[in-house]
Amino acid sequence: MFNSCTQEQDENFDCYLNKLRNLVKTCKYGALEDELLRDRIVIGTSNNNVWARLLSESGLTLDRTIDIIQSTEQAEQQLGKLNKSIENIHFTKADKKKTCEFIKDCKFCRQSHDKGKCQAYGLTCAICLKRNHIARVCQSQTQPTYHNGQTNP
Repeated sequence: MFNSCTQEQDENFDCYLNKLRNLVKTCKYGALEDELLRDRIVIGTSNNNVWARLLSESGLTLDRTIDIIQSTEQAEQQLGKLNKSIENIHFTKADKKKTCEFIKDCKFCRQSHDKGKCQAYGLTCAICLKRNHIARVCQSQTQPTYHNGQTNP
């Protein structure tokens, strides 16, 4: 069982190491236990980048193998968190570009405001009685005439 044990794809290294340590105790390898445990870790690791790094190390010991794998696993976790944070930052910036347009001296209300936030929207002009602008910006030359002939109610 020990010689065929490999790390599962979603298994973290500490769990894999504990599983191997429990299995190696049943084998009674004696003085060879650390070397065989190191070899099984190298052969059974599921991370190809770690595997290549371990194979390139000269004089690799069990402790050094464990240090390399644990530090690599921690670095990958931190990098994953950092990448998620960067993705969120990029999404937020892109989202803001879409929605944050600022209008100065709006032609409907002569105020400055965010696009789509005009105070004149839905209002009726007191001069021309048309909607979505206010009297101080009205372009109409004439005042409306009401059914009683007056220009102002």
